[in-house]
Amino acid sequence: MSSENAFIILMMLLSNFAYCQQQDGFKLTGIVLFDEDHTAVYGADVVVRSAKDSTLITGVVTDKNGRFEISVQGQYNYLISVYFMGMEPYKVTKTMDGDFDLGTISLARSSVELSEVKLKATIPTIERKIDKVVVNVATSIYSTGENLYNLMNIIPEVKTDGLGNINFRGQQGVILYVDRRRIWLSGQQLMSYLRAIPSESIKNMEVSSVPGAQYDATGTVAIINIVTKREYRYGISGNVNSYYEQHRYPGVGGGTLLNYRTGKFNFQLNYSYSLFNFYNDIVQEQTYEGAEPFVFNQDDTYRETYNNHSSEFAVDYAISEKHKVGVRYRLNYVDWDMNYHSNTEVYSVPSNVDSLFVTKNTESELLNNQSLTAYYDIALDTMGSRLSSSYEVLFYNNPSNAFYKSDFLYPDGSPIREVDSSFIDNPIKVNIQIGKLDFEKSFKKKWKLQAGSKLSFIDTDNSNLFYTGMQPNINVDSQRSNQFLYNEDIYAFYGSVQKEWDAWSISGGLRMERTVYSGNSITSNTSFNKNRLDFFPTLFFQRQFGENHSLNLSYGRRILRPAYEYLNPFIDYETPYSYSTGNPDLQPAFANSIELSYLYKKKYYFNMGYKNTASLVGEMLEKDSDGLTVVSTYSNLSDEHYYFLSSSIPIKVTDWY
Repeated sequence: MSSENAFIILMMLLSNFAYCQQQDGFKLTGIVLFDEDHTAVYGADVVVRSAKDSTLITGVVTDKNGRFEISVQGQYNYLISVYFMGMEPYKVTKTMDGDFDLGTISLARSSVELSEVKLKATIPTIERKIDKVVVNVATSIYSTGENLYNLMNIIPEVKTDGLGNINFRGQQGVILYVDRRRIWLSGQQLMSYLRAIPSESIKNMEVSSVPGAQYDATGTVAIINIVTKREYRYGISGNVNSYYEQHRYPGVGGGTLLNYRTGKFNFQLNYSYSLFNFYNDIVQEQTYEGAEPFVFNQDDTYRETYNNHSSEFAVDYAISEKHKVGVRYRLNYVDWDMNYHSNTEVYSVPSNVDSLFVTKNTESELLNNQSLTAYYDIALDTMGSRLSSSYEVLFYNNPSNAFYKSDFLYPDGSPIREVDSSFIDNPIKVNIQIGKLDFEKSFKKKWKLQAGSKLSFIDTDNSNLFYTGMQPNINVDSQRSNQFLYNEDIYAFYGSVQKEWDAWSISGGLRMERTVYSGNSITSNTSFNKNRLDFFPTLFFQRQFGENHSLNLSYGRRILRPAYEYLNPFIDYETPYSYSTGNPDLQPAFANSIELSYLYKKKYYFNMGYKNTASLVGEMLEKDSDGLTVVSTYSNLSDEHYYFLSSSIPIKVTDWY
C-alpha cells in the first residue's frame, strides 16, 4: 500500500463524520483478484470518493482473501477506485441506494514500465542471536544455484568433505535438524539427502555451538537447524540438479525437488540418487618382542561402493490461519558393497620370511531406512507464540551378508593348513518412536518462555550368524555367532526463560533426561540394565554496543552416549590374528562448554572458548590371552580439554567478488 493512499485512508476516518449525514448506512462489498492467475490481492487500496467533486468519503484495504467491506452513508453517486502497485487501477461510479456487492474485480498488470528499481538489502548475511548464529541464505548471494550440502561451507567454522562428514571447528559429530526435525542420517546418505535440497528453498541456517535446552542433550560438537521457506507459490515449482566428482573412482549424482500448492494444501516431492566409491590403502607393521622376536608386515586395500536412492514426500494442510497439520514420509535405500584384501608377511629378524597369509573379505548390505512424521502446529498469537506437537516413527532394516577367507601359506605359496573361511549373515533392525510437544510464549516487555517434552524409544536387534567351511559343507559356528538386543528409552523435559531490556539479553534453561537402557547378548547369555537421571543447564548473555558491536557469553552441559555397537560384547573377527569387541561397562561422557564471541558490523566474527569432556570413549588395542592376537575394544579412556580461537572475516575484493 502506497504512503499516499495510506494517508488518505487515515484521514478519511476523521473527515467521514463531518461529511456524512445522519442516515442509515449501506454496505459495499467485493473481492479483488489478479487477472493472470485469479489469486487474491492482499493489501489493495479501496477508496470511495464523491462522484460530484472527488471529495474523499472513506476507504479500506483488502484482507488476505482479497475481500473488502465498506460502510457508506446516504444515497449519493460514489466514485469507487481500487489500487495496487504494478497493476492498472480499477474505477467505477455507483449510486448507492442499498447494500451492493461489486463481485469479483480483476486487476490487470500495468502497461507502464519503471525505468529502474533499486533494492537495498537490510538483513545481514550473519546474525548473532543470544543462543545461536544465523546465516541468512535467502538474502545472500547464495540464495540461488547451490545445494544445501555446499551451503554448509558458508557457515563460520563449518566445513564438509567428500565423505559426507560435517566438521565444526575441526571436530566431527555435528547433529543436523531441518525445521527442528532431526535428520537421522550420516555419511553418504546424509550428503546425498542434502545435495537434493536447493538453496532456493532455504531461508536460513541456525548454528548452536552451545545448544539451548529445547534441543536434545546428545552430542558435544554443534547443532545446525535448517529453516526452509514456507511461502510457496500457488501451482507447481521445482528444480533439477546433478553433479560429477573425480577421485580415484568417479562419483555422480542428481535429483529433483517439486512443490505443488493448491488451496490450503501443499505437496512436496524430493528424490536424489548418488553413486560413490571410497578407497583406502593401509600399510602397518607389528613387532613382537621376545626370545625369538618376529614381525607382521600387513598391506591392506579397502573399497566401498554406494548406490544411494533417497526420496521424501510431504503433505501440509492449513486448517485455518493459525492451525496447520502435515505428514512427511522419507525412504532411503542404499545398495552397499565392500571389498577388503589383506596380505600379511610373517618374518623373523632379520627379515627372513617364515610364512604369509592372505585374507579376503567381501560384504554387501541393503539399507532400507524409512520414517513417517505427523505434526500439528498452532500459532497462539501474532507475537510468535506457538504450540507444536509431532510423532515420528523410524524403521531401519539393514540386512548384510559377508564372506571371509584366509589362506595360510609357506613362502613358496604352498598351503600350511586348511583354508579358514566363514559366511556371515548379519540382519540389523532398528525401530525408533519419538513424540514431542513444544510450547513457546512471548510476553510483553520482551519476556519469552519455552517449555516442552520429548519421549523416545529405541529397539535394536543385531544378529550375527557365522557359518564355517566351504559350500556345500558349511556349519554354524556357535563361538562366533551372536544376537544382541538393545533398548534405550529417554524421557526428557525442559524449560527456559529469556528476557531483553535496553542493550541486554539473558536466557537460562534446564533440561532433564532420564535414560533407561539395557542390552542382552542372547548367544553368550550376558545382559546389563542401567538407569540414570541427568540434568543439563544452559545460560546465555548478550550485550549490544550500538549497531556495530555484539558480545555473547554462553555456557552449556552436554552428554555423549556410547553407540550401541560399542556396548555389544560380540567378537567380530577381522583376520586370524585380530578381532574387535564391545564393552557393556562403558559410561557416557559429559562435556561442559563456555564460549565468548564478538560480532563486528554484523559480518566480522570472532570466537574463543573452552570445552572439557570427561570420561571420553575411545578405541584401545590390547593383546589377547594367546599373546599374539590383537584385540580392538572401547573404554572410557580419559578427559579431553579443548581450547579454541576462531574468526570469520569476509573480504570484499570488488563490487562483483
